[in-house]
Parts: sequence; structure tokens; C-alpha cells
Amino acid sequence: MGDGGRRLEVPTFDGANMNRWLMKMDCFFRMSDIPVGEKLDYVVLGLIGETFMRFEWWEPQLTFHTWLCFK
Repeated sequence: MGDGGRRLEVPTFDGANMNRWLMKMDCFFRMSDIPVGEKLDYVVLGLIGETFMRFEWWEPQLTFHTWLCFK
């Protein structure tokens, strides 16, 4: 783990400042050494409020399941 053993928290996203959140998520993934196939699961954990509700509605319609496509 590249973070010196610290436990990092998933950055949350409430719909404000998406570019900053995307940068924070990329940093979180690097520091936590998250496998590519698990990144979208961590994204869902970081969504709060209305952003989570929108994703919950949108997810069954997804034709992709990767962080890169999500971005």
C-alpha cells in the first residue's frame, strides 16, 4: 500500500465541483492501490445525497462498468 499503511477514506461527491472530485478519486485509487475492476465500486461508496440516487437509477442502464468510462 503506497500510503504508508494509513487507511484512506473514499472522497465523497455531492454533485459540486466534479473535476476536483475526479482528481481526488484518481489520487485515492493510486494511493490505495485499488484494482481496475473494483474502482467503480469505490465510486458508488463515495456518492452521497442526490448523486447516489441518480446513479442508482442510472446503473441498470450502464453499458460499461469501468472507472475510465465513468469519467
